[in-house]
Amino acid sequence: DMMTLAKGLSSGYQPISAGLVSQPIYEAVRDLSSRLGTFGTGFTYGGHPVCAAVALETLAIYEERGIVDEVRRKAVGFAERLAVLSSKPIVGEARGVGLLGAVQLARRHGEPDLFDPAEKLAPWIMGRAAEHGLFVRVMRGESIAICPPLIITDGELDELFDKLGRTLDDVADEATRRGLLRT
Repeated sequence: DMMTLAKGLSSGYQPISAGLVSQPIYEAVRDLSSRLGTFGTGFTYGGHPVCAAVALETLAIYEERGIVDEVRRKAVGFAERLAVLSSKPIVGEARGVGLLGAVQLARRHGEPDLFDPAEKLAPWIMGRAAEHGLFVRVMRGESIAICPPLIITDGELDELFDKLGRTLDDVADEATRRGLLRT
């Protein structure tokens, strides 16, 4: 019913964000505002014309270049490559929508048996990925976020997943040596 969005509105060129609400929420706010007074949400730089102009131009470029259609096309291969990662022994779950993905690391393949953050698996993963030429974002709960740019090429997606796969294999091998994986 509610969604916040930001960087994609301007590709990060200007600071801008937006909040979207469903029709029922909009109607509730509208109706209560008419009875209780204005629902004020303004800030000093809210609706800044430069940021709004950049966002409008960005959205026009997305449309002109067919970015959304390309993302939809690439999302199929992205989901397939995520599914392959889900077979790795250190992966509890691989999930994604569009070109956003996450790989949840677990002690036992396919199960929500998560690592303890005190084991510092995240820095270990980041280091191994960097050795393979890949920079990853490890999120709370020992998940690896996969958030490529919308203009990533098919070849770059393959490279990303190949490097991530090698990283997961290396980390699984080391976790096995350290007795952290459960079979």
